[in-house]
Amino acid sequence: MDVRATEINDEMKIAAAYAIAGLVKEDELCPEFIIPNPLNKEVAPAVAKAVKDAARKTGVASIKTPKRVIHGMKDNTKIQLLAIDLDGTTLRNDASLSQNVKQALEHAIQQNIFVVPCTGRALGSLSPEITAISELLMQ
Repeated sequence: MDVRATEINDEMKIAAAYAIAGLVKEDELCPEFIIPNPLNKEVAPAVAKAVKDAARKTGVASIKTPKRVIHGMKDNTKIQLLAIDLDGTTLRNDASLSQNVKQALEHAIQQNIFVVPCTGRALGSLSPEITAISELLMQ
């Protein structure tokens, strides 16, 4: 857990339940649909945040603030490798990169961070933009 809670208390369990219930929209709610699909990508982050906040609020979090943040990390840890998933995350639906993602990847490469695209695809099926990023890595 992000905050290394010393226990799991009722407040954390209730926060998780509310986070799950909060993902069902009013117009979707019916006797057969009271909780979201467990494979819904919004469930895990919503529950994690709610439980983390409840742990902090009830004093069972042993880490009060995040240990490090990506921009300007507080400790002297240097990121050396960035493994990026492609489909549904780094790439948009049309298999292109947003301008922000391009800039972030280029910045990582300039900082001598190894950027590793992770995919089950054959190399020949990678988008031209990913191929271009890979070519930057080979320089």
